[in-house]
Amino acid sequence: MSTNKKSRKSGMKDLTVGNPSKVILLYALPLLGSFLVQQLYSTVDLIFAGRFIGKQASSAIGSSDLLVTCIIGLFTGISVGSNVVAAQFYGAGDRKSLKQLIQTVYSFGLVGATALFAMGQLLAPTFLHWLHTPEDVYPLSLSYLRIYFISIFAIILYNLGSGIVRALGDSRAAFRFQIIGGAVNIVTDFIFIYFFHWGVAGAAAATALSQILSASLALRYLMKLDEDIALKLREFLIKGKLLTRVLAIGIPSGIQSMIITFSNLFIQSIINSFGVNTMAAFAAYFKLELFMYYPCIAYGQALVTYTAQNVGAGKEDRVKRGLRTTLLLAIVSVGCISLVCFILGRPMFSLFSSDQDVIAEGLRIIRVTYPLYFIYSVQECFGSVCKGRGYARMPMVIIVFCMCICRVIAINITTSINWAIESIAVVYPITWALSGILMVVYYIWLNRKPGRRSAAN
Repeated sequence: MSTNKKSRKSGMKDLTVGNPSKVILLYALPLLGSFLVQQLYSTVDLIFAGRFIGKQASSAIGSSDLLVTCIIGLFTGISVGSNVVAAQFYGAGDRKSLKQLIQTVYSFGLVGATALFAMGQLLAPTFLHWLHTPEDVYPLSLSYLRIYFISIFAIILYNLGSGIVRALGDSRAAFRFQIIGGAVNIVTDFIFIYFFHWGVAGAAAATALSQILSASLALRYLMKLDEDIALKLREFLIKGKLLTRVLAIGIPSGIQSMIITFSNLFIQSIINSFGVNTMAAFAAYFKLELFMYYPCIAYGQALVTYTAQNVGAGKEDRVKRGLRTTLLLAIVSVGCISLVCFILGRPMFSLFSSDQDVIAEGLRIIRVTYPLYFIYSVQECFGSVCKGRGYARMPMVIIVFCMCICRVIAINITTSINWAIESIAVVYPITWALSGILMVVYYIWLNRKPGRRSAAN
């Protein structure tokens, strides 16, 4: 097995050596930082909209964000595929394949972004009608969506590009990109909404500018790698074999993301039927929930890259040690964060709205979900190890079954028994627990099949 050539990018890390606890924690912390900063993109929009425009504006942004997440979910999944394959090449020291992969992912991203941009502009009204968006919120939602979709190229290229960067062991670079983008988002939100009075259009424009800047920084990073692996913007190259390998992992992950978000859109339509106060409360809740969700995802993505590099290097024992370490870190971290957020629930919801009815609705939600949020860590950690080994289909099936099919069935049952906001909230921890149990069962089965431990080749 060849060794990795030293790169000019000092942030690149070999995750196949060193203490697993230290390696994973140091890799995950910048990821968590980048996710939290990225949250500012839409959270600051929501805060400015709720405080300076009104609850109709925050409701419009909240419901529109779910739709955007659903539409770009496929490419979010493909970034997982590119991360896994690139990390396996990097762990194995195969720089020729790594170079071809970087170019292939970039070229495919351009094609996909073009298609999604056209679809988003044409079908935005149809999507909003499907969501049963109230008439007083509809014009604001449509304006926000159409401007937001201008940045679809930046969103996709950033996700794909940062996936490659993380595969090289450099999680700090993505953090830097997001800090710069987040700062620009805050400043432009203040200018566009407070000074120019552009309303939700200003919020969307601020987010678009931030995304474009972050994507530019990620692409510049890849262009500055060593010559034998650096990205060439003018070189359009799609290697079918490599793309197939990426899509074999990425498409299940993307479908999972899309279907989960689609089920959330169904739930959003139920939320919408409760009225503007509940819409605004859930819009704020989904933002605050990210303080717990992102640590789970950061540890999960760290574990994906860690697993993929070690699989490429043939170090299976380190994979098992990494899982144990990450699971413990995730449960403790998420449990502590959820406790703090629970205690500070009222002031946190007050950031998004001064309406006491909205705040009261939000507090009813977190009383149900926050104490049980640590359960989500189990699903994320065990699923991430499977993905890092190259197996993404069964984790997708488990997540889709639990988070979509079971969640939709459960919410229909709970709301039919008691038409209350708690009946929506309780569905989330129920489905987290079910998916965690099934993911553990699949992991155990996979490890008892020696020939199925890795799909790296």
